[in-house]
Amino acid sequence: MLLSIVGDLKRWNFSELCLGFYLLFLFILREEVFQITSIIEYSTPQYIYYDWFKFAVSYLFAPILFWFILRICLLREIKYLTLKVIVFWSLLLIVNYLKAYVIGDYFSSELIILQSISIVAIIIVIETFRMDSLKQLWEYGVYIHLAGLWINILFNLTKISNRFNAQNMDVGGTGLLLTIFIIYLWFVKRERGVFKSLFLILSIFFTGSRIGLLIIAVIFSILFASSARIEKYTYKSILYVIVSITVLIAAIAGSADLLLNNEMVVRNLSTFSLDFYQDQDESAQGRLLSLITGFEVIKQHPFGVYNSAYSLQYVMQETGYPTFAHSTVVSLYIVWGPFAIFMYYALTKLIVRLKRNKSNYFPVIMALVVMFISTGGPMVNWKINWFQAIICYLSYKSLCNGRTNQLPN
Repeated sequence: MLLSIVGDLKRWNFSELCLGFYLLFLFILREEVFQITSIIEYSTPQYIYYDWFKFAVSYLFAPILFWFILRICLLREIKYLTLKVIVFWSLLLIVNYLKAYVIGDYFSSELIILQSISIVAIIIVIETFRMDSLKQLWEYGVYIHLAGLWINILFNLTKISNRFNAQNMDVGGTGLLLTIFIIYLWFVKRERGVFKSLFLILSIFFTGSRIGLLIIAVIFSILFASSARIEKYTYKSILYVIVSITVLIAAIAGSADLLLNNEMVVRNLSTFSLDFYQDQDESAQGRLLSLITGFEVIKQHPFGVYNSAYSLQYVMQETGYPTFAHSTVVSLYIVWGPFAIFMYYALTKLIVRLKRNKSNYFPVIMALVVMFISTGGPMVNWKINWFQAIICYLSYKSLCNGRTNQLPN
């Protein structure tokens, strides 16, 4: 493993090494470091009963901004995709400041700063990295957060509502990242090792991502059902994974009191028990109510509110729900307005192209979109924004370069 990483890094050029190592350094850092070096901090409003938004604008982001400005200035030509992103973001900022001027009370800059950092970090790697190096950077970033998650689990560190998260990332983002990563390994990398799959599934379990586990279960079931059309090794692997998961859950259920000595394990296991309505009725009703309230807000504000987590929170509470719409698609439209449609259109077009070309990236992006629809919020973490955008970019470039492998017929 280590020799493989060293071999990969030897093929990176100087710019890729400098930028790549700095981004990986930022990925490793815990939230406290960003707070200590912060220029300004944002946090969940005091009137919200659980902590879902925390972001520190740190001096550590300055080198990324400097690299971005230098890179754009020195380039003789900018990639067309980069130019489109810059134009889109500039128009969104102008419209949002006009909305802030009209609405007034909702003005706040935290999501604009956070999303701008995400966009700058996305653009500089797109303009700097070659495809193979960028794919390796994305994978290393995931492994760093997987390690951070297990540090939190083993030492019972940061967690939200008894769900564990990776460093400086929320539980939902951690679950989403690991879900698309395991599907990426299975379909893009063709790495279908049983023990690595089990380890990742267990990691997702500790994040409390029920949708993530459900997506994986559905994909495994589809593969299992179509096993006659895939290699025998995969057939056996999937069967072993399904049996192993069953045994693993049974083992955890039998020794839940011994694991970490907290109720999170028991609580997550109850999610999959037959007594669904007793354990999950309130959660299911709450999620549905958040979406109904979100659509009501869209009816009242068809052009969206100001691009702010606080403005989202305010209009949701005005309409009768205490937190936010539990769907990235719905929440993003509330804060972006019709501009969100451009992103929906781009994702839809990408999925159609991936499906038409039988791309091995298709299950990855499809899982990402399903999680966009069924989970999430207003995209309040710069790192998860980066990971999502880069995997979409890799899938798009694989089509453009004609390098994508095909799914089996």
